[in-house]
Amino acid sequence: LRLTLLETVEDPNVPPDVAKVVRLRFLEEADLPALCEATGKSQATVYRLLENGLTILADACRKAGLHVEDLGV
Repeated sequence: LRLTLLETVEDPNVPPDVAKVVRLRFLEEADLPALCEATGKSQATVYRLLENGLTILADACRKAGLHVEDLGV
């Protein structure tokens, strides 16, 4: 899962804001206030970016043969 996370945040096709919040949240374990501060975005925007990131990450996990439902993603 960690390798898929790393590949996802480094993928040039993933929007930079999405990659940033995914990296901060799931690799650096940042909480919502830290995400808002790091990105300069509102909570609502950060939630949307995370939602987009989770969709991208779930697709990447499926392509890697990981069962997303078992991972809690």
